[in-house]
Amino acid sequence: AVVSPQSTGGVIDCYDRRREYQLLDSAKYFLDKISEIENPSFRVELQDILRTRVRTTGIIEEVFNVDKINLRIIDVGGQRRERRKWIHSFEGVTSVIFLASLSEYDMYLQECRTKNRTEESLQLFKEIIKYPHFRQTSFILFLNKTDLFDAKVMGGTHIGNFIVAYQGPKFDIAKGRDFFRSLYIDAREEAYIEAGDASPTTPFFVHFTCATDTKSVRNIFDSIRATILCSNLEEMAL
Repeated sequence: AVVSPQSTGGVIDCYDRRREYQLLDSAKYFLDKISEIENPSFRVELQDILRTRVRTTGIIEEVFNVDKINLRIIDVGGQRRERRKWIHSFEGVTSVIFLASLSEYDMYLQECRTKNRTEESLQLFKEIIKYPHFRQTSFILFLNKTDLFDAKVMGGTHIGNFIVAYQGPKFDIAKGRDFFRSLYIDAREEAYIEAGDASPTTPFFVHFTCATDTKSVRNIFDSIRATILCSNLEEMAL
């Protein structure tokens, strides 16, 4: 039989120090269900699937038909070793969806144990915005994992201990979210200035998301789909 993590102090201690090593966000979810999972009658549910992770490697392309219009979505890996495979590969992209984790402000890269993940994400965001093929492209920013972020903030992991620019209160979720949104907005402005351009004029949308909340994500994607389709129609003068 598998021993429940709640009865094993060592497992709990390791989980409490998870930011010090590379532990998947969904670990607690599956550890809490371990007695259920080991049952021979266990059947996978939707939330189980949503909380699994397959690391994106290379370039993955999917085509969807929406309202008789084909949307081509290209998924690429954000890790350092993956970027060289795609950063110079795109032309004619209508919109870029940039997915950033809110909850990783106290964590460090697997490739570089001294580099804060949020700082790395902001640098990549600026790099992509400055890329010539994306200069006239609309950007959609997903600040993801709001559930984990909220729990981390309310659990006492102070943002200011890891991101020195944060001067807000320790247990304020709303102030924390606004802070990270402003970081990316400022990074976008800086990217245009560094590239020698005036302030950006292309559409830019920011959404706070929780990927495991299917209803919320569906509503957001419906809004994004409408935006992209309208943009395409304008370009075709229809």
